[in-house]
Amino acid sequence: MKFIKKFPKRRSKIKRLYDNFVFNIFGGDLIKRKNWLTKKDIKDSKKKLKKGDILVIGNLRSTYSKIINESVTHSAIYIGKNKVIHSMGEKGVFSEKLINIYQRYDTLIILRSNLSKKEIRNLIKNAKNAIGTPYDFSFSDKDDSFFCTQFVNEMFKKTGYNTQLMSLHKPQSSSERILRKINNAAVSIRPSDFLRGNFTQIFLSHNLSFENNKLKLIK
Repeated sequence: MKFIKKFPKRRSKIKRLYDNFVFNIFGGDLIKRKNWLTKKDIKDSKKKLKKGDILVIGNLRSTYSKIINESVTHSAIYIGKNKVIHSMGEKGVFSEKLINIYQRYDTLIILRSNLSKKEIRNLIKNAKNAIGTPYDFSFSDKDDSFFCTQFVNEMFKKTGYNTQLMSLHKPQSSSERILRKINNAAVSIRPSDFLRGNFTQIFLSHNLSFENNKLKLIK
């Protein structure tokens, strides 16, 4: 069992205990097996990766993946030198080696913006400055914490890039309106939404297809 200690100051003790409970229930792996990315996926994606690219990735062994029923579950920013920066529940915003991503996830998409080299340097600088920021379990619009997709989206926006995506959108159905009263996760940007944003698709792992604006897992 993992115990999360890093929270924004506004998060009450009761909510912190609740966040720990939810994270340990839904944040772990439901299925124990090796990940699905192949050696070819790793080799081909490494050749195409550039600084400032977005990695949209999926751990399909996790309980969370079964809940959202999508083939991608997370997102990160590639900063060069085989490292990424992203936000995860137990650590908040942090940097880690690219090899860990390849070993942990089952699906992979690379997306690229139209940022100039100077703007990409600013993007990476902003991302590095955010390291240490807690994860946002309340899925709020505050800037003292970030959930994973919010971190990626807001770093691009801070750089001045129009992603054409909102980190939190207005409820679009009765179920979203009901669920939003419990947690804003119901109206938060999902990893797959980046495919419909202002980004160019550079790479898809062997087990994914994106046709007619729909992402599918190839089994």
